[in-house]
Amino acid sequence: MTPQGYTIAPVCCIVTEYMRRGSLHSVIHEQFPGEPLPLKLQRAVAISVARGMEYLHAKTPSVLHCDLKSPNILVDDKWRIKIGDFGLSRVKLQTMGMGSKMGGTGTPEWMAPEVLRCEPFAEPADVYSFGVVLWELLTVVVAWQEIHSFQVVGAVGYSGHVLEVPEPGEAVDATLARLCAACMAPAPADR
Repeated sequence: MTPQGYTIAPVCCIVTEYMRRGSLHSVIHEQFPGEPLPLKLQRAVAISVARGMEYLHAKTPSVLHCDLKSPNILVDDKWRIKIGDFGLSRVKLQTMGMGSKMGGTGTPEWMAPEVLRCEPFAEPADVYSFGVVLWELLTVVVAWQEIHSFQVVGAVGYSGHVLEVPEPGEAVDATLARLCAACMAPAPADR
């Protein structure tokens, strides 16, 4: 089969490198359960994810990931970070007026309020998701684990509930805490 044959339906393939540590989710919750990553490593992870998202958003037209979450952030044995799972990604031009088409897709625990409400969205929706990833990195807790995914839609999308950002301290970097809070602002324009 020619290389071009791998990009034409019905045989579409994505080849990716093996990331030995698995997902950031498994690193946080399975490999180091209950203990936060060292602050230096938290910062490095946050910067790497931000750079990856900036790369996508700087494209012309802009690429929106639409499913940024810790299970889709991959970590190799040298702690290099890659963003994966582009199955829900969209080119920004396609998202204008498309909010209702994205309703019901993605993972509510990481989704921005406007996406949960099936409203049009843009880059700030990915920024919100990045904020939830930061929150998870800071707290070592799965977001909204005490309620069902369907309840997250109502709580975050319609009732204005937000994740409580931890106070800066020995295990919580002040800059990451401020960034986390800013990224999870309810209004897209404030992110």
